[in-house]
Amino acid sequence: MVVELERGRGWDRQSNPDLRNHPSGPSDQAAIERNLVDYEDQQAVASSFLIRITAREMQVLSLFMAQLPEDQRTPIRQEGFDRARAGATKVLSGALITLASDLKTANARMLSAAIRDTGDVWVQNLFAKDRPEIMREIGTAQKEVKDGETKKNLAAFGAALAAAK
Repeated sequence: MVVELERGRGWDRQSNPDLRNHPSGPSDQAAIERNLVDYEDQQAVASSFLIRITAREMQVLSLFMAQLPEDQRTPIRQEGFDRARAGATKVLSGALITLASDLKTANARMLSAAIRDTGDVWVQNLFAKDRPEIMREIGTAQKEVKDGETKKNLAAFGAALAAAK
């Protein structure tokens, strides 16, 4: 499950003091795990939408930056654009980690199709330094999913990303 994957990345409360002392108070881990199962269908729809809308935001931001005259491409604008790209990468990474969990077949297909369908945007907007980690997450998800269609969707995105080096 996602919680197990997150523990490996140092996101549990024991290894991350920021989470232990979160202003909202301690979380109910059992409730979180239950909600991941009980609301998986809704989460899959939301995650698929988030992948698609984030890709569209990246397109709009790229077009905005491209049309700016050189004298208006300020360091602050570039920094904002770079932060948006980094945030979008986290959205993609989260979706790939979610795919590596035990999703229902229909939900895995929906989420992987959203990634495949927006692959060209991700290829254009991922920083080179982030590509190896995304490729690793694609590989992990491909190993964990059982559905052939989901594997094909991930393979298509992985191939596009590998070809764009």
